[in-house]
Amino acid sequence: MRFKTFIDCSTRGLLSIRRFKEMAKRCGMGIRDDCGRTGARRAVTVLLAGALAGSMVLRSRASVAEQNAEWLIFIGSDGHTTVQYDTFRTQFSTFARYFPKGTKIEDFLYIFPDEYRWDTTSDPNSNVLHFPTGDYAVLSEVDLLDAKKGPSITVEADGTYVFRNWDGRKELNGHFGVWIDPGHFNRYAAAWVLPETFEFVSWKANREGKWVKRRNTLAFFGRNVNDLVFTVRFRRRDRAALNEMRQLLAGREGVEVESAGDGLRVVLADTVLFKSGSAEIGPEGRAVIARIASRRRPQARIVVEGHTDNVPIRGALAQRFPTNWELSAARALAVVHELARAGVPEDQLEARAFGSTRPRASNATPEGRARNRRIEILFAQDRR
Repeated sequence: MRFKTFIDCSTRGLLSIRRFKEMAKRCGMGIRDDCGRTGARRAVTVLLAGALAGSMVLRSRASVAEQNAEWLIFIGSDGHTTVQYDTFRTQFSTFARYFPKGTKIEDFLYIFPDEYRWDTTSDPNSNVLHFPTGDYAVLSEVDLLDAKKGPSITVEADGTYVFRNWDGRKELNGHFGVWIDPGHFNRYAAAWVLPETFEFVSWKANREGKWVKRRNTLAFFGRNVNDLVFTVRFRRRDRAALNEMRQLLAGREGVEVESAGDGLRVVLADTVLFKSGSAEIGPEGRAVIARIASRRRPQARIVVEGHTDNVPIRGALAQRFPTNWELSAARALAVVHELARAGVPEDQLEARAFGSTRPRASNATPEGRARNRRIEILFAQDRR
């Protein structure tokens, strides 16, 4: 059996031929040069011994090519939406980059070089970007929450987020995790960048390397590595405050406590605070607000949002609240005043009115409309 491979005629290329011949000799293969050294490339025909013909493919460039890569993962405020930048720098004449099968070309925000070929058919498990050079860079936006293939982020019962880049299945060529073929990474770097509202819990890799943590960035640096698997755990800084608020308001109907992008959010059904069509807070509502105010953070910014359903205001009530905008604004301001009376500094308070513009459920059903009539209190970091 014969196959032909091309090697450039630089010093690096000649060294490859010499090493390639040594490898071939040890493996029982014959080598014949088909052209001289004056051309841009040298053609080398490899005569494979019968025993090796079905089991071995050599790529001569692997023995000397410098192969370096970086992978940067910027994690969004929800803990699972990511913007990822990865780049490879090699001395290959071409390069193929494998992505999970569900990846679409539209997922990429930036591709360099602009000359590439997107291949969705040749590999049953992956989609492939083919580049005409050995260097490339791509920028992509990917939601990793419970991803079925490739890197994923899961959330454990205690609220800890877990990043993993391998789902346990090997490729057809036997590689897994972050890999390159042929050869290995001479230098490899990966970094995770968290929002200010998150903190790292633990991190590990299956290969030796150096970990460096700077503020909300964690980086791994490895040398002469391949088939890399990372597990990085992180959590919200306000997780304790979230659990404390949930315990404080536990058992109260019409009250929800949830994580928000930059803090925590308390959602109060309008029936907890107000009578129908009213912006006056009742005794039960004042007790709930007092409890919420007692657990405020000193540097937190507290934003009170008023929301309604889409049913127009009619009758005598319309004289006071002509539209749902006025009703949602009056209710938000009433809660702000009550929080101030409960001891929250006024410079930490903010009121917003949204009327019916941000429903949580469909307004087509009574249940949906009831969910949409609400007050939301957001505890966020003060970035002023």
